[in-house]
Amino acid sequence: MKFWKDKEGKKITFKEFLGRWKEGIEGITPKQKLKSQSSGTTLQLIGIVLGIVISIMNFKMLWWVGIILVGALITTGTTYLTIKQQLMALKKFEENITEEVSLDDFFEDKKDGTKTKKQIKNTKKKKV
Repeated sequence: MKFWKDKEGKKITFKEFLGRWKEGIEGITPKQKLKSQSSGTTLQLIGIVLGIVISIMNFKMLWWVGIILVGALITTGTTYLTIKQQLMALKKFEENITEEVSLDDFFEDKKDGTKTKKQIKNTKKKKV
């Protein structure tokens, strides 16, 4: 049975769909992964805060739910901060990359056809 349609409008089977989905997921970049995690964690935080508000409104019956949700808020908040820090670090890393580096930059050919490691000079200037 064919339930899904691809971009061209052709119907595809479930097995074909899963194969294409797997290829797409394997091709995800770290930045895309972190952005997805960030939006998911944001939704979790919103749900936890709303749960805390509702448990406060019905404090007599749901005080124990509030305690659990406060613990979940702490751990999910920590996860959110970690993801944001990773995104900022990745952004800084991308900004600092100025050119592509190839393996030829690190190895040189010898006369006998083998390759050896080049001596890489430190080109960074020391901060005073």
